[in-house]
Amino acid sequence: MRRVELLIDQCRRSTDNQDFTDTTGIQDEEFLQYLNDAQERLQALILQQHPDQFLVETEIPSVAQQEAYTLPQDAYISSRVKEVWYSHSGNPNNYYRLKKGALAERVDGISSEPCFYLRRNNKLLLQPRPQSSGGLLRVLYQQRLPKLDKRRAVVSAVTLTGNEITSLTFDPTENIDDEALLEEGYISIVDKYGNVQMRFIPVTAIDTTTGVVTIEPGFEFEDGEEIEVGDYALRGTFSSSHSQLPETTERYLLKYGQWVVLKRDSNDESQESNQELKEMEAEIVSSFADPDDSVPLIPITDDQWFID
Repeated sequence: MRRVELLIDQCRRSTDNQDFTDTTGIQDEEFLQYLNDAQERLQALILQQHPDQFLVETEIPSVAQQEAYTLPQDAYISSRVKEVWYSHSGNPNNYYRLKKGALAERVDGISSEPCFYLRRNNKLLLQPRPQSSGGLLRVLYQQRLPKLDKRRAVVSAVTLTGNEITSLTFDPTENIDDEALLEEGYISIVDKYGNVQMRFIPVTAIDTTTGVVTIEPGFEFEDGEEIEVGDYALRGTFSSSHSQLPETTERYLLKYGQWVVLKRDSNDESQESNQELKEMEAEIVSSFADPDDSVPLIPITDDQWFID
């Protein structure tokens, strides 16, 4: 899918809103909001019908006597978990599935190898709590899509040491939108294709003269994340310059943005656009259905069947 600036330009052309200044007309920030609203609505509609979409997996180390483990910050509405496994040794060969329990089954004062888990808001509660450290939780969860944002700065230099950013500099010869980047207190870094390279970076200051970025002490990025010269900085904890939805959904984002602008301007075409949106939604959601005609096997949830 094209980057968000190009989508905004097309929305402007299709709604005759190409003339604007800092104080008049529809600002880019407003179009960004419309496109993000469209993306969030479409993801919600897809997940209602096809909950196995947008699934990602992560591992969380267990700690002796610790019951509660916070779900990843990018979990959809902070709580959408599909499956949970546990390995007491941390060895991938020792994973076994944890069943989901009810809060009324919570076990207090007991530590052993966890048998099931409870979910409370954005936390998983292991029952019973692990008796030793060194284990791993493997969590399969629905990931929210990265928020759409414009490119706000270009990385000109970076030094990474271990899992820390030793130094980060934006190119001062390019535009640095420091006000936007500091607005939420966090930035994301993407490559030219919108692939998220690093996220949840807490920033406290940006010198637009030198390009030097001040990062909150103590921040550590995740294994596998990186920043390279030429990458772009975006506003927000988890953002991208390109929607991660399939390319065929671009027309929906555009139509949604156009519809909101037309409705905002009390344009008669807004009713027709609204009907087109509903038809697109139905078509797109149905396209996410599993096309495999193979007869599915009955899932085996009791791991004892695999033991001799």
